Amino acid sequence: MENGSSSEDIRLSFRFLLNPDWLRAGKSQHRLKGLAILFICGFVGSLVAWQLFSAVSEAAGYTSILESELDLYSSWEQLLLVVLIAPVLEELTYRLPLQVNLSLPLVALSCSIGALMVAWPLIIISIVCLSVWAVRPLRQSAENWWRDNPRWPIWIAVTIFGLVHLVNFEVDWSIGAILAAPFVVSPQLWLGLIFTVGRVRYGWFAGLGLHAAHNLTVWTLSTLVS
Repeated sequence: MENGSSSEDIRLSFRFLLNPDWLRAGKSQHRLKGLAILFICGFVGSLVAWQLFSAVSEAAGYTSILESELDLYSSWEQLLLVVLIAPVLEELTYRLPLQVNLSLPLVALSCSIGALMVAWPLIIISIVCLSVWAVRPLRQSAENWWRDNPRWPIWIAVTIFGLVHLVNFEVDWSIGAILAAPFVVSPQLWLGLIFTVGRVRYGWFAGLGLHAAHNLTVWTLSTLVS
């Protein structure tokens, strides 16, 4: 992206979904302005997705259990969990390696954290990444593929980030529930894209800041309403 105008910042989020590009997406001159626009796009987009597909969730038998789980904690504990612990762990797991130059140790670290949080078999991917990293020809081939094919690691990271949030629901699994799953987590899929844009363009801490700011906003509004 050649400049940091607001129109290009907004357009990037849609272009990034269809055709991610490490180098173009990684350039921006107006950091605060770009992050503010991404925050607004993320919040409004997730709200629209929730409004559009909440009926699909209900029809497919999904029941949110997130609020009941949070009610087990005090307000300060909720704030710590929602605004600090969850964003840090999720950004480490899903977006830490997303940069133009592949770092297999970072991928291994992300998979190791994911193994602790989500699924222990991810530790196998960590071992494979470290094994490839230790062999120079294999490492070079992996780095070249990563640089030339940004869409695959980005799409995979965004998709997994979204689908993992199915754990926030109780559901009796059926074909209908499986088909509805992408719509149920469409807000998280959209947010995963926005956080990824922030991470790739501005760095890992910027993506973390977007994530934490979004969670803080949603938690505050939910607390005020309840």
